[in-house]
Amino acid sequence: MKKIILVGGLPETIELCELCGYKIIGIIDYKDEERICGHPVLGKDHDAAKIRQKLPGIPVLIAVDKPAVRKNLVNIYHQAGFLFASLISQKAYISPSAKLGEGVIIQSFCNVSTNVGLGDFVKVNTYANIMHDCVLEPYSTIAPNAALMGHVYVGEASYIGANATIIQSNCIGRSVIVGAGAVVTKNITDGLTIVGIPAKPMLEGYR
Repeated sequence: MKKIILVGGLPETIELCELCGYKIIGIIDYKDEERICGHPVLGKDHDAAKIRQKLPGIPVLIAVDKPAVRKNLVNIYHQAGFLFASLISQKAYISPSAKLGEGVIIQSFCNVSTNVGLGDFVKVNTYANIMHDCVLEPYSTIAPNAALMGHVYVGEASYIGANATIIQSNCIGRSVIVGAGAVVTKNITDGLTIVGIPAKPMLEGYR
């Protein structure tokens, strides 16, 4: 069995690791618990260097959902000298022509279609549908049941919410949040939060 250390104790990721044949050596998490889902908690993020010294050669999987947090954690664990694992469900469809970066997570029942490019540390949640020729830049997250039609571009560290649809050939900028159920019909510039059908920028002060 392949050994792994999880960063973030999400039960669904723990289960997927087990289904994919990984042996979880331990979990690094902010919670003050001794075990999560039966696996030992090794410490917190600030303990990364010490944990690597005790467990050299075992890669980490960065399992958190939020793109900005995931990017920060990658920097912490890279500086500590860790290698990074990917996690791809055997129940996902990945086109032979798709290109996957380092540290990606693809959960069960996803579709990653022809000529798709997933950058490093992209996370694709269950039942997401990424159609042909889409490009997802590093650290982006695709939530459950989201659909990206052909030739969609998603910028670095953007988040596409559950059940959202990005219409064909549109570009999503960097650090964009697309709300759950939104339908994106045009290009979206960096840093916006967009909601609704068709999707529009969230009004200032509305939460």
